[in-house]
Amino acid sequence: MPYRPIEDYALIGDGLTAALVSRDGSIDWACFPRFDAPSVFARILDAAKGGHFQIAPEGEFSARRRYLGDTNVLETTFTTGEGEAQLVDFMPMGASARPDTNRIVRRLRGVSGIVRFAITLDPRFDYARRAAEWERDAGQGVRATSGDDAVTLFTSVPFEVGPEGATGALTIQSGETVWLTLEYRQRPRLWRP
Repeated sequence: MPYRPIEDYALIGDGLTAALVSRDGSIDWACFPRFDAPSVFARILDAAKGGHFQIAPEGEFSARRRYLGDTNVLETTFTTGEGEAQLVDFMPMGASARPDTNRIVRRLRGVSGIVRFAITLDPRFDYARRAAEWERDAGQGVRATSGDDAVTLFTSVPFEVGPEGATGALTIQSGETVWLTLEYRQRPRLWRP
C-alpha cells in the first residue's frame, strides 16, 4: 500500500517544526527549518518521489508504539521472529542557538534476540523539486545538500549512496544501542538590500 492512513502516523516536534513518523519507522513528512518552510520529506503527498527517512526491520514484523510519559518522545517497539528492538524518535527543543538548525534524534536499542534493520535516507528538497548532492564520510555519516539546504545524518552505520538516496543496514543484538542524528542546517544567507 503506497499511502498509509493518517492514523498510522505519530507526531514529533521541536516547537519550530514537526515530523510525522509512520508505524513502520518512516519519517514521511518534515519541513525545515519551520512549519511553513518547503518540505524535505513528503512521502505522504507522493509515495514515489516525496522522500522519506526510514528505519525498519527487514522482513516481517509487528510494531507497537507509545509516547514516553508526558513527552513528545515516541517509542516504537518492533518484534520479528528473531528478536525485539526499540526505536526512539524525538526532536530536541532549543538544541541550537541557530534558528536555521533542527535535529531529529533516532535511537535503536536491542531488547532481545537479533533484529536486522534496513535504513533509507532519501531527502527530496522543496517538495521534490530540487535534487540533492551527496557526500559520505566513512564512520561519520552522510550529507545531502541542495542549494542553501543540507541534511546530515551523523552515525557510525555505513551507507551507500544511489538513485534512491543513502541506504544502510545493521544488525542489533540484545543490549546494543545505535544512535542516528539527522541535522538540518540552512546556509547563512548574505544580507542584500
